Amino acid sequence: LAVQQLKIGNVIYNVGTATISGHTVLTLTPADGKLEAIFWDCDLTYAKYPVAESVDAAAKQAEEAFKAFKAAVRGTNEIYAYALWLGYMPMKGQSLVVGNKIGNVKAEMRDQNLAALAFKDAEKVFDLVLSQLRLMTKGGMVPALVKTGSIVPEACAPLWGLVMLRNPDWSKIPAEKAEEMYDLLTKAVGWWEKNRSKDGAFFYAYAHESGWAHNALLPGATPVVTPDLAGWMAANYKALGKLAALLGKDEAAAYAEKSAAQVEVLKSLWTGENYFCRSALDESVKAPCTAALGLLTGILGDLLPKDIAAEL
Repeated sequence: LAVQQLKIGNVIYNVGTATISGHTVLTLTPADGKLEAIFWDCDLTYAKYPVAESVDAAAKQAEEAFKAFKAAVRGTNEIYAYALWLGYMPMKGQSLVVGNKIGNVKAEMRDQNLAALAFKDAEKVFDLVLSQLRLMTKGGMVPALVKTGSIVPEACAPLWGLVMLRNPDWSKIPAEKAEEMYDLLTKAVGWWEKNRSKDGAFFYAYAHESGWAHNALLPGATPVVTPDLAGWMAANYKALGKLAALLGKDEAAAYAEKSAAQVEVLKSLWTGENYFCRSALDESVKAPCTAALGLLTGILGDLLPKDIAAEL
């Protein structure tokens, strides 16, 4: 670049370029050395929602949203219903569970999935999973975190199919809801296929992408293939196959094969006693990942290969 320095506000930045995996990356480093923010893996197809045209328009939208919420919690005192409503986060017309202090409204997708596991009604599970998938970018990336007014451009660990399969009776799911789920889940899985897969195995590009508070991934080696991600993708393909059969589509058999292929990846990460993670770039680079084992044992159920389940 011809420009070596750039002034933004009162801060002067040193400008440089680098090439990573064939992509040119622009770097802005404050001249005073105090780094404020880093952006990575940004999906530039996403745009923030437009601001309301006027205060009156915003107030009217809020009033209508509250009326709809109050109608859904019949018999509740209006003031209590209003307090409840303030604890929810409306995004694209959907309400997501929030588990944080008022004033810092956000929704973490992993929390949404864990909340959905408690539901006995399959349609409620579909509603909560759909509320996540509807927030995807144009490229199909479902964000890990949503804050008021913006979506953090970082991928969520793909637990959706697993959450849906934990509630197996889909007979009462409305056809239009099942069709929407099929379309959106296909797109979300497609993002992982395009951006996070190599030689038939899926990988996390960053350690934090797995969603583990204390990540169990291979230290210093990313991208990394892990047993939990193979399990999530096996469940996603199984859910897509079940949806295809429910909707009378021809893809059910193909998805069954893709799900089985991920179970084979799961088997390849099994030592006979435990799971390990491996580098997506070099299969000889591997290490134990015991934290992922604990979750797989209790949650994958019949997706676990029988020989592995027997060892566990």
